[in-house]
Amino acid sequence: MALDREQLERLSNERAKAVHVANYVGLCRVLGKYKLYVDTSDDSIAPCLLMDGVWEGWITVALLRIARPAMTVVNVGANVGYYAILVGDIIGPAGKVYAFEPQSALATLVRKSARANGLYDRVDVQPWAVGDSDQEAVVLLHAGGQNGYTFVQDAQEAHHVVRGTTAKRARQVKLDTVLPADQAVDLLIMDCEGSEERVWDGMQAVLDRSPKLQVLLEFTPMFLADPMRFAKKLISRGHQMFEIDTNGGFVEIAPEELCAKYQTNIALLK
Repeated sequence: MALDREQLERLSNERAKAVHVANYVGLCRVLGKYKLYVDTSDDSIAPCLLMDGVWEGWITVALLRIARPAMTVVNVGANVGYYAILVGDIIGPAGKVYAFEPQSALATLVRKSARANGLYDRVDVQPWAVGDSDQEAVVLLHAGGQNGYTFVQDAQEAHHVVRGTTAKRARQVKLDTVLPADQAVDLLIMDCEGSEERVWDGMQAVLDRSPKLQVLLEFTPMFLADPMRFAKKLISRGHQMFEIDTNGGFVEIAPEELCAKYQTNIALLK
């Protein structure tokens, strides 16, 4: 946790190792320590994990500065579980990670990685999308070879299929519905390609009972119907909003400045 980004990336690069398992599944060592199963057909996240042993070094450092033992963590858009496994280790046996990944094949890899790292008892993985309503079937639009870019649509919008994508179905849940009724959350990690506002709207009861909640999320105005509306929602609960800089530090940012950016990662801190 004391490493800066440069040190973290150098250590991870030096200790990176990868082997092929079977059927486009690889096993790699990330952050010099963890065993992570990945989809080798993916060309968005997997190459960095397989070859460099680290993903988004600046966000990794920011997360290391926030995560603490005994936390309850929710990870929406877990992908192959890089952040879920990292925080699953940090929180220790008294903590809990709820990881949601609607691509069922990736959710399976997260479970395998949790087991391989001895974290299966504290990393709960579900193959569900998260939003503002409970639905038996929403549509996942997935760009081939790009596991980091999967978008959720309501079933009635399924005819709006973007060229070059495939459509699959998944269950959608609200965090208010699926988390234990008395469960407060200490840390929320969100990267769900434009579904972030719907996730937020579907967790109002969780927010009510989580006064110490801190949040890391990717903010992409072009994916949002009304970026300023969402930005104001994010600070309406008393959080301070920070942009995560290239070294994993926190720089305060106003909603107007945030919405003028193409894409950035932010932290909501108290």
